Amino acid sequence: MSWPKSDADHLIVSSSQMKEIEQKLFSYGMTEEALMEKVGLSMKDFLISNFNLLESGVVVLVGPGHNGGDGLVVARELFLDGVDVSLWCPFPIKRSLTKSHLSYCISIGITQLQSEPDVTGNCFWIEAFFGLGQTKPLPKEIGNLFKKERNLPLAN
Repeated sequence: MSWPKSDADHLIVSSSQMKEIEQKLFSYGMTEEALMEKVGLSMKDFLISNFNLLESGVVVLVGPGHNGGDGLVVARELFLDGVDVSLWCPFPIKRSLTKSHLSYCISIGITQLQSEPDVTGNCFWIEAFFGLGQTKPLPKEIGNLFKKERNLPLAN
């Protein structure tokens, strides 16, 4: 899988540019809830169009803030489209919107893992741990998990 070319449909921005974009959207009246849904649905559409990534299932790594909520929207929509989805939430959820999305995901039957996902499997991981507001170093156990070898299919 390669990065898309930068054009009107595929804009790659820095974290500071993304913060500016979000603040501008919020100043125009877009809510965090609406932006979270828009992001999650767009990600789901991309993944469904690259379905070979999803054939072995999906694990969404859910963080404590709104980035975790974005991941939960993707999880919900993939699950509702028939994809085998599970969640791993190793941190206490801090944002009420993210808590609501997690509660709903569990209520519709998405499995919540009680321990770290198996790195030897071929399921596709969606990292939704840390967003633009992350300032602390990556927790050691998460860094170690990401360093473990994985065999993943590539999108065409």
